[in-house]
Amino acid sequence: KKDESHESDFKEAANVCLPLINAAIRDIEKGVFPKGCLLNIEVPSSPSKHK
Repeated sequence: KKDESHESDFKEAANVCLPLINAAIRDIEKGVFPKGCLLNIEVPSSPSKHK
């Protein structure tokens, strides 16, 4: 079905998001992540099809 999520979509989304989250955590720990900023990651329902 069109626009329906599958388990593999969630795994792909995690693979896309984790490096960004880890980098943000690293920068927060170093004190270089801008204070008052928000990390917002939007991932489409089929990440591999939207590169």
